[in-house]
Amino acid sequence: MKRKFLYELHRILIGSIAAVFLLLSCKKNTTSSPPPSPGKDTVTKEISKVFGFDGQQRYAYCPSVIMQGAERHIWFCGNDPAGVFSDHIYYVRGDVTGAPKIVLAPGAAGSWDDRHVCDPSVIKGEFKFNGTIYAYAMFYLGNRSDRYYNEIGVAFAQTMDADSWIKYPSQLVPKTWVGDNDLAVGGGQAWGVGQPSALSEDGKGKVLLTYTIGDADGTRVVVREADLSDMDNVQLSAVRTVSTAGLTKLDYSTQNIVLSNADFAYDAERATVYMTSHVLPTPSSYPNFIPAAVDLDKMPYNDFINGTGVWKLVQRISPSVSGFPRNHNSGIGRDAFGAIPDLTNAEHYFTVSKADPDVSLSQAAFAEWTYHIYVYKNIDLTK
Repeated sequence: MKRKFLYELHRILIGSIAAVFLLLSCKKNTTSSPPPSPGKDTVTKEISKVFGFDGQQRYAYCPSVIMQGAERHIWFCGNDPAGVFSDHIYYVRGDVTGAPKIVLAPGAAGSWDDRHVCDPSVIKGEFKFNGTIYAYAMFYLGNRSDRYYNEIGVAFAQTMDADSWIKYPSQLVPKTWVGDNDLAVGGGQAWGVGQPSALSEDGKGKVLLTYTIGDADGTRVVVREADLSDMDNVQLSAVRTVSTAGLTKLDYSTQNIVLSNADFAYDAERATVYMTSHVLPTPSSYPNFIPAAVDLDKMPYNDFINGTGVWKLVQRISPSVSGFPRNHNSGIGRDAFGAIPDLTNAEHYFTVSKADPDVSLSQAAFAEWTYHIYVYKNIDLTK
């Protein structure tokens, strides 16, 4: 089976020779976060499993979570059929017992997303498409079978538990270079654009869209405004690169200048934005393409949208916290518009994975089969 190995095995930190070039080409920022406070990196009783396929050669990761009272609506990336690396987007209710269902699948052969669809981010609003006003938009990563790069699409539904979502037929955010071709970078291939995260700006069609870019200019997360009030007249603003100031590597002191795979939320007053993202470097043992830890950080909202500001660490989920050697592809529990419903009881979702020697590069023992979604609950963000 042909397996675009680093793409399938995982989404970023772009783990090829091209990735090395991209990582090293980023501009250095020397601002760093303070060391963690006592107890910030210790085991806690607040962590619990949300969902995972057990013993099926299936993965579950990249959760997008909408909280409504006691309800938890969760979209995530999983494979179908079992044992095959073909990304689909599933939906499951996290607060009830029930099987997940595929709600977005790769497109027909020859379409721009006929290989993989992944990395969902769901937001509520008013989005007019083909004469119908839809209540929900799902942003997602798409990939075509004959290309390496990724792009971003959007689909619509009237309810969160819809059995299927209606796709906008073309890419909402295409790759950053021209031409129908992959881009050679540093001996490898550029990753493209993906890992979207959306916040509502007006409760209707205007969205603050963030996503990762991997191209000849490096690896980075950008933010832009997207007006999807009328899909016949989509309006996208210029991009701003999200600041990496204040982000640190695993040692808590070295500046992390490469940001990717981030999810965002804000407080109800939009004074503060919260971000969860990967922590570098990734371990050298298998699986060496995903990190050991994810961070939850915050900064002033206006600084964030202007591409300035310094991130302040709120929480790090590391192996000592989760009990798993790999922690990655995280998300923040939000309301339907992107706000954290209760700042005294926030929820930080993340994906766990086993590592060597419990997993290996063989079909029956791939690390992906151990990707399960967990949550850290009752985080007090007012402190």
